[in-house]
Amino acid sequence: MSREPPSSPEAAARRELDEELGLTVSLCGLLCVDRVPPHGPWAGQLAFIFDGGTLPPEQCAELEPHDHELSACGFFTPDESLRLLPPRTRRRAAQALRTLHGSAPGYLEEGEPPR
Repeated sequence: MSREPPSSPEAAARRELDEELGLTVSLCGLLCVDRVPPHGPWAGQLAFIFDGGTLPPEQCAELEPHDHELSACGFFTPDESLRLLPPRTRRRAAQALRTLHGSAPGYLEEGEPPR
């Protein structure tokens, strides 16, 4: 099993966008950080969510998966997107959307603000 070399969260996000979608983007800032506890075969992690900006329509029309980790990609309204996501990911995405609309970047634990 190969492992990615250690890199910053921002560099890792850019690398994954390139590997999985063939996108080269400049990230526009941090939207949230979510502490995800160990679950299933995965160790705990910190999930960093960045603003990837806006793609021009011609780039959107050509977007397709570039590796085995994705079977398809599409564009949805924020509400449609939230309905399609599993609960923990939905909470994380909702915080990211709040940040896009003027809220400060959030720290989450399992998709929720800590108590």
